[in-house]
Amino acid sequence: MHFMGYHRDDGQIGVRNHVIVISTVSCINPVTEQIAKATGAIPITHGCGCGQTEEDYQKTQWSLARYAENPNVAGAFVVGLGCEQIDAERLADEIRGKPTAFVRTSEEGENAALSKGIRDVRGMILSASKLRREETPLNKLILSVQCGGSDTTSGLASNPAVGAAADLLIEEGGTVLLEVAAFGEHRLLKNVTDRKVIEALWAATDKGGNTPLKGVLSYKEKPPGPGLYHVTGKDYIGFTDVTEATMRLLSGSQINCFTTGCGQPMGLAIAPVLKINGNPINYEKNRENMDINASKILYGEETIEEVGKRIFTALIEVANGKLTKSEIMGHRDFVLGIFAGTQK
Repeated sequence: MHFMGYHRDDGQIGVRNHVIVISTVSCINPVTEQIAKATGAIPITHGCGCGQTEEDYQKTQWSLARYAENPNVAGAFVVGLGCEQIDAERLADEIRGKPTAFVRTSEEGENAALSKGIRDVRGMILSASKLRREETPLNKLILSVQCGGSDTTSGLASNPAVGAAADLLIEEGGTVLLEVAAFGEHRLLKNVTDRKVIEALWAATDKGGNTPLKGVLSYKEKPPGPGLYHVTGKDYIGFTDVTEATMRLLSGSQINCFTTGCGQPMGLAIAPVLKINGNPINYEKNRENMDINASKILYGEETIEEVGKRIFTALIEVANGKLTKSEIMGHRDFVLGIFAGTQK
C-alpha cells in the first residue's frame, strides 16, 4: 500500500508541508506570532532560551532544531532578540536539511525585522507550495500512539483498536512509536496479586497491538528501522500529554494517534492528531473534535479488529492530506520538554 507524501531533500517524507517561525526566547514571542499571522506560517513559541544553565539552554536549542527537522516541516525562520543564550543564527545553522533564515530585532529594529521576516517566510511558503505529493510506500510512515484523559473505555475499546491499526501499519513495513512505561507498569505489577487489577493495568498498553516490541528509545533517538518501539520519557522533565506528543516529533513521527476517554482537545503545531474515543457519552459531547468513535466495541456492534481497520483507513487518509478534527479547529499546541540527562 501507499500514501501520497512530500519528499524532502534529506530523504524524509512529510504528510504536511508547513513553514514554521521559531522564537529563540520568550521575549521575542510577540514578533514571532506577528510574522506567522501575516504569512500563514505556524508560530513555535516557548518560555525558554534565556536564564537557563548552559546545559539546559543547549538542550533547548537542540530540541528546537530537531523539531524543525521533522518531515512535516518545509522551512524554518528563526526570530531572535540578540541578547539571549540561544542565538538565532546558530539555531538556524543547526537545523539540517531545511531552508532556514533568521533575524535579530536588536540589529534590525522591530519594524525592519518584521518586514524581513514576512518577506523571507513568504518566500519559503512560495517554494513549499511548488512541492507536490508523490506516491510513497507505507514503510516511510512513522506513527506515534499515546493516550491521555483516559477512562475505562480507553483500555476496553480505544487502545486495543489502535493496537490493531498499529499491527496493520507494521505489516506494511511502517513504524510505530509507543508510549507505555512512563507510568512504570512493570514495576507496579510485581506487587499486584489481584488478576483483575493486572488485566486492567495491561489493558492500557494494548495500543501497541500484538507486534513484538523491537526496541526502547529515548526522545533523543530515531527508530533505526521499521517496527514497534517504546519511546520513554524518563530522561526529561515537564511531562504532560502535549509535552510528550511534542517531544515524540523529535523522533520523526509524522502523525499522532491519540486515544482519549474524556475528549482531550489537544492538537499539535506541525503534525495531525487522529483522535479515538471509546466513551459513547463523551464522544457525543466532543464529536466536533473526535475523529473515530470506538464505542461500538463496548456494545458488540463492532470488533476490535473492525475498528482497527477503520483507524488504519483514516490514518492513510490523513497521510494523504485529509485534515483531522483538531487541525480543522485550529488546535496547534507546542510544549517543549526539558531533558534531565546530559545531551549527546
